Amino acid sequence: MSILRAKTINLRKTRELTSSQKENSHLNETEAVKFKTTLESFPRRFVFELTNSCNLNCIMCGRNSANFKLARFDISWLKIFDAVVHNVEEVTLMGWGEPTTHPKFIDFLIWAHRNGLRKYFCTNGKLLKKLLNVIFDLEVDIIAVSLDGANAETNERIRRGSDFNEIIRNIELVTSKRQKWPYINFVFTAMKSNISQLPEIVKLASDIGIDEVKVVYLTAFSKDMVDEILLDHEPLVQDCFYQAEMVTEQKRDIYSFGTH
Repeated sequence: MSILRAKTINLRKTRELTSSQKENSHLNETEAVKFKTTLESFPRRFVFELTNSCNLNCIMCGRNSANFKLARFDISWLKIFDAVVHNVEEVTLMGWGEPTTHPKFIDFLIWAHRNGLRKYFCTNGKLLKKLLNVIFDLEVDIIAVSLDGANAETNERIRRGSDFNEIIRNIELVTSKRQKWPYINFVFTAMKSNISQLPEIVKLASDIGIDEVKVVYLTAFSKDMVDEILLDHEPLVQDCFYQAEMVTEQKRDIYSFGTH
């Protein structure tokens, strides 16, 4: 298990790429490190926001600070990408809303599977149980589960409408069945009121078979959340990361946990 602080240009490779994907990936990475502004490569991944609707009401979500008109990605729009899809290696399904609530969510996975794309989606975890068979039948590669507390009290205070215990049970259903896929990580939104739970999040992740914990710093979309920002609290952040890293080392020594 690993802890990440930021994204990199290196996409996680869960399966062998086709020759077209390999060629495009290499060219895109080369252009990125050279800071090219005019690219010859195609994007390496599609990022589709399937819906801005959500079945939670998180305290930090920008949806609460703007007037969102309900919108959904029309699956017929996928035809637009027919000419380039063979160059692309991944589709990521995420955005302001919860992608698994889209009525055609499974059809998006089927499309990605038929086109040889890695399938990556970010979710709050509430619907994972209903998708259990689909996840394995369509060989979903990566699942990111948003979790902002190491216990029900903290997570449900932040992620209003969630059920911490239900989400953990849903994840365990997936991890108990998987062999090669999917790779699973927690995405933890770090803020003043929950950063101290990062070590416990790492322990929980290891205990239930999560491969990785990603930490993203809070972006405050409203004045109510400004006091939660971790800017200018570097000693606190460093201490919490240090403690989390110690948990990782202890788990590695005791249980020999590693990435799958």
